[in-house]
Amino acid sequence: MLKVLCSPMAIALLHGALLHGALLLVLWPVLLLSMMLPTECLAQSSSAERIASLIVPESRIDQASFPVIDVHTHFFVKGKHEPELLERYVEMMDRNRIAVSVSLDGTLGPQLEAHTAYLWSRYPDRFAIF
Repeated sequence: MLKVLCSPMAIALLHGALLHGALLLVLWPVLLLSMMLPTECLAQSSSAERIASLIVPESRIDQASFPVIDVHTHFFVKGKHEPELLERYVEMMDRNRIAVSVSLDGTLGPQLEAHTAYLWSRYPDRFAIF
């Protein structure tokens, strides 16, 4: 460890960082960690290029074990209140055991009134609006 801290490059960077005050707090840990990592860790550019080292049996999961809540949807922004899209979405909810879906497109005024009419006219218990 002492050898890493006393290398010429580390001393030069430390001296330069001291001249720039707070820069030391940012650069020194990064420099120290990069010098301590094995070179094979630094050579890999992305996780997509790595070979899997954990081999386990594949588990096929077709649907959730329990009903779930989808907490992030945008029916107004993405769907523009198309009735066919809502029907397909509810069918997908049924296939995947999604009990309730939360629309994050709730605003005040006429848009909210149109949105509640769109979602709650046929499926009042399947959607919440936030």
